Amino acid sequence: MLGGAMGLVLCLFILPAVFLGWQTNLNYLSAYKVFALGKTTGAETGENTDPNRIIIGRPKPLDPNDSNSAQGVGVSLRGILTSVLTPSPALRKSGDKPRTVNIATLDVKTVNTLANVLSLIILMSTIALTFSERARRDTHSAALAWSLVIITMTLISPLTRIAHLVVLTIPIATLVSMLQQKQLNGSAKLLAPAALVLLVASSATGEYLHAIGFTTFSMLVLYGVLAMVLRERMAGPGINGQEGTY
Repeated sequence: MLGGAMGLVLCLFILPAVFLGWQTNLNYLSAYKVFALGKTTGAETGENTDPNRIIIGRPKPLDPNDSNSAQGVGVSLRGILTSVLTPSPALRKSGDKPRTVNIATLDVKTVNTLANVLSLIILMSTIALTFSERARRDTHSAALAWSLVIITMTLISPLTRIAHLVVLTIPIATLVSMLQQKQLNGSAKLLAPAALVLLVASSATGEYLHAIGFTTFSMLVLYGVLAMVLRERMAGPGINGQEGTY
């Protein structure tokens, strides 16, 4: 932490001051502060009245009409629950008519509560699976643990766009490498390819399937397979042939 603080001081103050001068650098930093505050909050009232500005901690809801990509209102648990349980626009407009995919009409507060509960369940499950030292006993176990953390991040995030799923490269690479090295046994050997195919298929589906949660479902399946493989490795013998050996 001390090293990081010293690095920030060096990069923000010392080095720029050498080339620009102390006062000029302070002027630039002050101008950047005003610019950043203008993008995140109102300058005087602290309220953000400009819809194009960003409120930290409150991501701007996705509008399906803002993009040519099929993205609904996001592919996190919260986004999919919002799509299917509230009359929020989830598909691009047909003329002037907003298009929804909801199968129920619940108030936003109820949906947010449900999303919070499900997110907490997934978060606690991930902590339980990755907290033990046995989850880091070898390279594959550590990769599996981090893969679970990454998928958890995309599932419980308030807003996960399709583009954010590039982080799934790590869990995908983990399963592919374990398949190549014949590290999977039993049902995991069959389920891992199925989960990978399902995830790839979700990327090629149309707007409607994205909106009703096909991509989110594929991530949940991938999470389940990774969790099963990690549990099997944690329960098996360690590197030195003893259970739990690190």
